[in-house]
Amino acid sequence: MLVRAILLITSAAVLVSAQTRPNPGPILGCTTNSFQIPSWLVQGLKYSEDTLSFHLLNRATNFSTTATCKRRDKPAGNTTCSIQDERPLGEVLVVSSHVEGDVAEILVSETWSCNDRKGVATPSLQFGALGYLTAHLTCATPGICESSKSSLLIKGTLFSPITGTPPYIDGPEGHNTAGCTKTPGWTLAGISYLNQTGNGASTATFENFNLVITNLATGYQASCMIGSGKNLRCSGSEFGRLKPDRYTVETAATFDFRTFEFAMNQTWYCDESDPAKPVSITAGASTILPLKCVTENIEGTISDICRVTNDEHVTLKGQLLNQKALPAYSIIDPVLGPDGCTAASILGPSWRFNYFHIDQSKDNTTSSVGFNIILSIPKPSFVFPLSISQDLKPLANNSEWYPCVIGPFDPYEERLYPKECSLKYDAATKELTLKADWECSDLDENYP
Repeated sequence: MLVRAILLITSAAVLVSAQTRPNPGPILGCTTNSFQIPSWLVQGLKYSEDTLSFHLLNRATNFSTTATCKRRDKPAGNTTCSIQDERPLGEVLVVSSHVEGDVAEILVSETWSCNDRKGVATPSLQFGALGYLTAHLTCATPGICESSKSSLLIKGTLFSPITGTPPYIDGPEGHNTAGCTKTPGWTLAGISYLNQTGNGASTATFENFNLVITNLATGYQASCMIGSGKNLRCSGSEFGRLKPDRYTVETAATFDFRTFEFAMNQTWYCDESDPAKPVSITAGASTILPLKCVTENIEGTISDICRVTNDEHVTLKGQLLNQKALPAYSIIDPVLGPDGCTAASILGPSWRFNYFHIDQSKDNTTSSVGFNIILSIPKPSFVFPLSISQDLKPLANNSEWYPCVIGPFDPYEERLYPKECSLKYDAATKELTLKADWECSDLDENYP
């Protein structure tokens, strides 16, 4: 999405201070949902007597209705479905379908408005999205076919106010592994324990413990090391991930350094049997680790080094502690957060602007201006402001536009600063005007 704005600043006090909006955190509602998860749920999909029927729910607005689609043979093609509930004025929902054998195709095009943002430049925003679904039907009874899934997800592509397909996340490791709800269990490997007695001079007292846990149901691995007291610190593939999952596998473990007892609880997530019925599973286990220890004395430093013989794997059979249902398709839903580049640009573009300075020539006939600038978004970001400068001629009463000289930037950062811009500055009135174009790729990296 290419955005253009004009920044007009007339106060010298504003020129040297940063204008920032508060960082309130996620604003959950129609606007946020429409930007980040434009989509529909299809429920109760059934084909009978040449009629396809289903319940349709817009996940962004929570509007639901029933669609009925009469099959037609001539001319061949999609059938426009009738909608049970009337749409609000100015909003349009068009649903069409096609059934061939045990395969049903559904196409949804919908426009809607969101007015849940108050006090911003655009309190009411129009959205439009298009989505497509291919569903396989099970025909247990002749002439009657149904979907075996409780709900089917149609991912939407926005065509208004921008064009793009918001991404879905991969979900926590192993969530769609076949059998991820089976009897819980783990293998422990790489087990080692070091207890070092310092000599009071060159070495200090030191303890260390390590192992690797593999969940037999999902294949998820977590490495654990010594933490505080008996508690261990455990993490897996989620560590350091830039785009976190909505649900993260959590492992809590302890190790008793005197008895060698190891205990753990782990929570993981599963939707392999039906993505519309994801569950979280918590299970636990404990055992006495079969550690064999040897004692070494090196220049007065005594160390007990303990390992499992031949680095054998220890298998733990788990006990199910808790299992609960989660919202449909929530495992692959992105984490809903504060407005990013796209939403902030559309709803009310503004800039964080500081370090304005003027450099004059010795004869006071020319000058250059410079400042730092970055798009103001409530979403926390590690992106640094970008320096912009330009030589201006003549010094007084300048009214010409000059292209910006844009400072160096990191090409791998999110672009929250101008892609290109022009400026003019009137020294007499201390008025700076900036015209800027910038790109947003937070909703669709392939189509900024």
